Amino acid sequence: MTTKQLAYTAELAKTLNFGRAAENLFISQPTLTYQIKALEDEIGFLIFERSGKGAALTPAGEQFCITAKNILAELHKAIENGQNFSAR
Repeated sequence: MTTKQLAYTAELAKTLNFGRAAENLFISQPTLTYQIKALEDEIGFLIFERSGKGAALTPAGEQFCITAKNILAELHKAIENGQNFSAR
């Protein structure tokens, strides 16, 4: 699992649309689809239910995304703190 996959998951959870999420992330839709599928395979459960209309979070996916967003926020905070400390 990579931070990039977590960021992709967070964006898809926000838009619930593979095309729009890929566009927002400046990547191709097949790349997004591949990375989400690889993450789901690694963790062993579906985060999203796919349909012709887009994507919907599964109950397990909802819980996963809450934690993933918190992890990303903490990571950004840690980077910012480090940068601030090194600037002193």
